[in-house]
Amino acid sequence: MSESPKKNTLVKRQKRRRRAARLFATITTVFLAFVLTIQMVSLYQKKKSYEQKEAALQSEKSDLEEEAKALKGYEEYTKTSEYVEDTAKSKLGMVHENEIIFREKK
Repeated sequence: MSESPKKNTLVKRQKRRRRAARLFATITTVFLAFVLTIQMVSLYQKKKSYEQKEAALQSEKSDLEEEAKALKGYEEYTKTSEYVEDTAKSKLGMVHENEIIFREKK
């Protein structure tokens, strides 16, 4: 009978250790789940932020492409004789020989 109390205490200790191990595993699992959830929320917010930045940059890119087309058109216009003639008339006041200029009196 002396062995029986020793076995009882040994069994009780093993049960306590198993419970403690299960409790530790459960707490660790819950903690990791909590940390991962926080990280997922943080990454989701970053993703949303990056998507908004991407949309803004795409819009800016299309605006700049339109501006580049307009500048390309203006560059081609500046190479024409029509541009030279318009500039000479507006800035230098030059006219063709057969043209008559009417000016308002002030």
